Amino acid sequence: MISITLIKWLFYISLVVVTITGIVMMSRESFIIGLLVILLGVLLVRVYCKAMIVLFKIHESLVELKNK
Repeated sequence: MISITLIKWLFYISLVVVTITGIVMMSRESFIIGLLVILLGVLLVRVYCKAMIVLFKIHESLVELKNK
């Protein structure tokens, strides 16, 4: 259960990093590139973290079935 909490914290930290990176890229490079970094970065971080949570929940279910 602690790993799911850790993944949620990783998700929020990653969102902050992606947003800051996108804002910096908007000001230094191109507005469009920065916007794409924010949009795609948030999407990819969410998909990755949700996949990790699903994998851990599957593992917990399999361990529970094995112990029965």
